[in-house]
Amino acid sequence: MDASFERGELRFFIDGVPAIERVFVDDAEGAFILAQWKVIASTFTITEKTTGKKLAETLRRVAPAAPEPLRSQVIALVETLTNTERDTATAEAEMNRRLYVLYGLTPAEIALVERGLGIY
Repeated sequence: MDASFERGELRFFIDGVPAIERVFVDDAEGAFILAQWKVIASTFTITEKTTGKKLAETLRRVAPAAPEPLRSQVIALVETLTNTERDTATAEAEMNRRLYVLYGLTPAEIALVERGLGIY
């Protein structure tokens, strides 16, 4: 899951497909809501009992506004979290690549492993 805020529009994606879109807010409010939606995207647990309604309610419960020092801190922390997640994914991909070479896996075996890990 992921979220974006571009040209005044907030959007929430599931597997790259917009699940929520056409939410228009001003820049300050949008940046703050985006930061909160990104935290939800990275921490929301999906089980067989999870419904779209539960996710939508979680997204609606975010604070639309906050005092400036708090808003800036939240946005900065989420940016750090996003960078850390990206760096972790990059390091994991490199580690996997090295393991594939170490074990001499064929492209077919690599595809099998990655499908099992949900990478594909």
